[in-house]
Amino acid sequence: MLDLKLLEEQLDKALALETSESLTSWLLNRRLKKYISNFGEGTFKNIPSNRVEITQSKEHLINNKTPFFTQDYFSTCDYLIAA
Repeated sequence: MLDLKLLEEQLDKALALETSESLTSWLLNRRLKKYISNFGEGTFKNIPSNRVEITQSKEHLINNKTPFFTQDYFSTCDYLIAA
């Protein structure tokens, strides 16, 4: 039979030793293991990514006061406009 008093004491003792950082770490590790388990069996291979450089200035988008989707845009659009 379960001794609920003993179980409560053990739980209180375990929770007293925990900090918010240790609980956060435990939760993140648990989530990571669950996430990785979705991939199934196998190994990971580190593949370097290509470097992307943005050279065009975006100031014309910031300074443009007219909305992108104007009536002129929709007049050339082949899609129906939902009401």
